[in-house]
Amino acid sequence: MRALRILLVEDRLEDAEITTRELSRAGLDFEYRRVETEAELTRGCAEFAPDVVLSDFTLPRFDGLSALKLVRAMQPDLPFIFVSGTIGEERAIDSLRSGATDYVLKTNLSRLPSALRRALQDAADRDERREAEETLRLRERAVEASVNPILIVSATDPAMALVYVNGAFEQVTGYSRDEVIGRNCRFLQGKDRDQPELDKIRRAIDEQREGQALLRNYRKDGSLFWNKLYVTPVRDPLSNRVTHFVGVQNDVTETKRYQDELEQQAHHDALTGLANRNSLKDRLQQALALARRYERSFSVAFIDLDNFKLINDSLGHAVGDRLLKIAAERLAACVRGGDTVARLGGDEFVLLVAEQEHEDGVYRAVRRVMAAISRPFPIDQREFKITCSVGIASFPRDGEDAETLLRNADAAMYQAKHRGRNTFRLYSFDNNANSNQRLTPNTDLWPRNSSHLLGTRRKKLRTTVWEQGRAAPK
Repeated sequence: MRALRILLVEDRLEDAEITTRELSRAGLDFEYRRVETEAELTRGCAEFAPDVVLSDFTLPRFDGLSALKLVRAMQPDLPFIFVSGTIGEERAIDSLRSGATDYVLKTNLSRLPSALRRALQDAADRDERREAEETLRLRERAVEASVNPILIVSATDPAMALVYVNGAFEQVTGYSRDEVIGRNCRFLQGKDRDQPELDKIRRAIDEQREGQALLRNYRKDGSLFWNKLYVTPVRDPLSNRVTHFVGVQNDVTETKRYQDELEQQAHHDALTGLANRNSLKDRLQQALALARRYERSFSVAFIDLDNFKLINDSLGHAVGDRLLKIAAERLAACVRGGDTVARLGGDEFVLLVAEQEHEDGVYRAVRRVMAAISRPFPIDQREFKITCSVGIASFPRDGEDAETLLRNADAAMYQAKHRGRNTFRLYSFDNNANSNQRLTPNTDLWPRNSSHLLGTRRKKLRTTVWEQGRAAPK
């Protein structure tokens, strides 16, 4: 048991020694700090953490009533005893009314030890009653919400340790009360601490207000559960200070799983897991916004699997679906992290190559795609060989909105189909020398026997599509 800590407000060293000698004679185990000024008293209350304050009533630079008022503002329940030789009966009564615990005359110091013990016992009784009342109130709140896990942490403990959990907490988390009391509840996050919504709880605690957040928590067996956590402060009715925080957990794992499934269905293709048409539309809009802001270019490649319909119709949808899944995996492996592969339906895919400085980027990506698709597809101990036809449109040259870019890339893809498949074509609004020059740098993207460019006009769409071979007539 630690020694009693006494903060002695006394300007005379001789009187302080007389007072402490009387306490030692009574067998009290204590340590003390002597202060004389208001600043020293404030610092002593904060740093020394006294169990009791003994104060002279008359001080040269400070008076006893001011000392009492200051201590009560900092620690309302700290025992405070006046030890003075000048206090009269009227002043003594006023001091008790102002919050002093007792007073002892310096001419009767033999009474001080018993007065000190009584003050400390009264303070301990008050603390015990208060703790019992607080525990009762806190447990009543927990019982009211016992259908959900309840946890209570101490707001006065720097570690924010758990002081109570209910039975529902044990059932949901797998931890017993004995395993968690005294621990900070962050253990529920395990190593998964990089959760943005944790900041919501931290701010609520710092600002001593209610808060809520959706968190990933982990049971004792390591399994994940999604927790909608509601936190509310508990205030002391006398001081209005926040003493505890009550947390109410709501296990929303099934709801979150259902929401994730809906999100997946809304933005991803059910068969391949690639981005779907809705997701592609969103990413195209993002790419357009960034390209306009930073004056950049990006490209859209429309990909169609050659002869897929023949395989699907002759061997069945099961084989066709497996082939599409493998193709999707290969396409996804061909792109950078910032690019997008989407499935529009059937055997049609779109590759979005974002933030490109030169069109060489999309050429390289398309070359990887064509090489990946041309590899054999092993299905049911058989190998199938297919190819793909690709059409490319670039922003802003070939269109300034998503619909136009997709339409023009689709048109270029159909021209690739028309010209023999297993190739790609670039869409362009014109076939002038600049465009011609753009397509003629030495590159092994083109078939080795091709050295010129050919353009042909599709009358239905009134567009010009660049092809391999020679320049199209104007």
